[in-house]
Amino acid sequence: MMCTRKKAFTLIELLVVIGIFAILMAILLPTLRAARMQAQAVACGAHLRSLGVALNVFVNGNDLWLPTAEPRDKSDETSEENWYMNRDFMSGMGVEPQIDDAGQVLGPPSDRTILTCPTHQDPTLTRDESPLYPPEERAFALSYTMNGTWRLSNRGGAQGTRRRIDEFERPSETMALCDGNGYPPARAIVFYEACPQHNFEYRHRDSVNILTLDGHTLVKTEKDIPMGRETRYEHFWDEKKK
Repeated sequence: MMCTRKKAFTLIELLVVIGIFAILMAILLPTLRAARMQAQAVACGAHLRSLGVALNVFVNGNDLWLPTAEPRDKSDETSEENWYMNRDFMSGMGVEPQIDDAGQVLGPPSDRTILTCPTHQDPTLTRDESPLYPPEERAFALSYTMNGTWRLSNRGGAQGTRRRIDEFERPSETMALCDGNGYPPARAIVFYEACPQHNFEYRHRDSVNILTLDGHTLVKTEKDIPMGRETRYEHFWDEKKK
């Protein structure tokens, strides 16, 4: 009776297989990473569109008045005039705010909601990293910032008055909310000049997702965003003229 020997991989053949596998991984990993980042950008855009629906619900229930971006005293982080502390606005988002024993709103939830971008590594931090403003921990999770020209404490010369949505000539070009971050002097707003302009967050392959007043989303790079005092009356910002 003849014995048959099982043929096994030689060391060279095994190394060839490992090498091929390594080459395939090197080819596929960047593609998979790019696909994952694109999926996160799409999910972020969907979150912003949901916020656009909530904004529409809010303005229709408030005689077309937009929510305030921040209180007149911009240092008051507990005020419900901060857009992300506004009970009515959060109700339209389907987000249940954190409330203390005295009934004071503490902010959005600390876990992920439509107020958080999937790309934001830790939404309870004001930003993932920054050479200018170090990350600061918050009691809530937030990834978006609001156009600060609607109502401010005369920040940068802007008038401290509320706005109605029907005042805007081109709502499809006017920013409402965007990918952003914060720091104490400007916790959740962006602006046309000075420090708040650094609150844009280019999370999506050097691009930022933007929600316009009419509810659709745009994708812009840093060079596409008008900055500087002379741009404040442009439709992107649309500051109210005196």
